[in-house]
Parts: sequence; C-alpha cells; structure tokens
Amino acid sequence: MLGEPAQKEYTRNPSVIIAQGILESGWETSEL
Repeated sequence: MLGEPAQKEYTRNPSVIIAQGILESGWETSEL
C-alpha cells in the first residue's frame, strides 16, 4: 500500500520502495 510519504520516497528512491514491497510480499509467503 503506497501512502503519501511512500509516494514521495518512490520518486526519490524507487528501488527502496520496490525492495520494501518485495519484503512485505515475501514475508507473508515465507510464513506459510
């Protein structure tokens, strides 16, 4: 979920947001 602060960070460091998104998505997968 990209909030207002996340969108600002995305314009600055898109790789950081992408990494966080992968970690968040991978977290749920690794729990299963």
